[in-house]
Amino acid sequence: MSILTVEPGQQAPELGLIGENRKRPIPTARQALAFAHVPLAISATVWWLFFIAYWIPEFHNFPGADFLLTQLSPLASPGLSSHGEPVVTIQADRTGVMAGFLLLAALAIPPLSRTRYWLARLGLVLISYLAVVAVAVSLLGVIVREQVRDTALGVIGLLVWIVAALITSWRSVWVDVATLPIRPKRALWLLALYALFAPAPLAVGRWLFTPELRGAAVSVLDSGLTLRWAALLTPISLPLYLAGLMVGVLVACLYAYIPPRWPGTRRRTPVLVGAPTLVLLLITSSAASAAGPARVEHLTSATPAADVTFSCAHWVNDQMLGEPTQTLIVTGVHCDRATSYAGYRRTGGTPLDSSLLPIRATLPDGTALTSTIISARYGDIVVMATTTRLDARSDSVVAVRLSDGGRAWRFSCVDGRPLGVRFAGGNDPADPSSGRITHGEEPDAVEVSCSDGDRRLDPTSGVALP
Repeated sequence: MSILTVEPGQQAPELGLIGENRKRPIPTARQALAFAHVPLAISATVWWLFFIAYWIPEFHNFPGADFLLTQLSPLASPGLSSHGEPVVTIQADRTGVMAGFLLLAALAIPPLSRTRYWLARLGLVLISYLAVVAVAVSLLGVIVREQVRDTALGVIGLLVWIVAALITSWRSVWVDVATLPIRPKRALWLLALYALFAPAPLAVGRWLFTPELRGAAVSVLDSGLTLRWAALLTPISLPLYLAGLMVGVLVACLYAYIPPRWPGTRRRTPVLVGAPTLVLLLITSSAASAAGPARVEHLTSATPAADVTFSCAHWVNDQMLGEPTQTLIVTGVHCDRATSYAGYRRTGGTPLDSSLLPIRATLPDGTALTSTIISARYGDIVVMATTTRLDARSDSVVAVRLSDGGRAWRFSCVDGRPLGVRFAGGNDPADPSSGRITHGEEPDAVEVSCSDGDRRLDPTSGVALP
């Protein structure tokens, strides 16, 4: 038993628990809101990157794009950014549910941290708790799949996201709500950034008004540097961009009415801005929606010959009703690469191992051929005279398939000397200057002359005919 003795003239001390009378420092409004927008900045940035990569696939294959998107994949939800389809390979076995929840939670944190209603503010605690669970599940999935190194940036982003959310939630419990500032008008700079970053409105325009154009864009990604932009560098992109921009302006007008409203802002101001914006949206979206199917049909079925730059020659087979036009185009500095297309989609290619241009060729009887291109088409086969010589005299005949760009056969004289060539029959009109000369009812054949005699070859197989 303890006895407390107080000397005369002294005051007895107050007894209690250690730290009972210590006052907790109340966070200032600035401290409470310091990290409120960090989760939204992280989730929204990743969402935009994946959204643009999906709807404008022309930008997807930029150097380093796959690496960056793979690194950020733990923060991406295919269901919210890319219609449930994986943008990078690592997303193939992920649902993205947790990343989707984090995006929606990030949208709710800033307004809840600024509201003065305590019941709504308590929602921050619940959101933070669920976010901890979502982040833990995401990190566990990364660890189990042994993808920590492949997704390091995303893992760091998850950790920063949850730390910022927890700090905001904790400080919001103690902050004096009377000191919370109103929503700043400066948030409108995001609309300016959206307008200046052209791929963003364009991606929104494709998503809402011409989704079929994305499929056409994907089909031409492997069609060469020129044709990979065929779905983007067209007049239709302007109304698509403007339509996407008008959608952004309308979202900003609706945002102006979300409480707490800006001080001094008249209620009719967003309406005055939104009304003409809606009219412009109807005009631009109608133009884009009307032109979209026509452009898709063109990319799917038409020949790309006019859009391939630095081509040496091309052959078109447009006689297949209901099917894309088949085109064979020879390109390259030395005109030594043959590529086949179905519409604008590349279907194959092969090196000629010789040059189509320039060339000096003759008929088997020695008559000079004056055409720039010495060739003939036999259905799916294009037969052309080529050269490997410095004097450009023809010394080989190469046959390439229109359907897949593969080489059907090749012929050259045993001694490697120049040869003469004549094309009998075929689908192209007769042209003596190109070697297309048919005598009477002569069947399809390729006649070549070497120093050891003349030969008649089957155009489809290269086999010698009797």
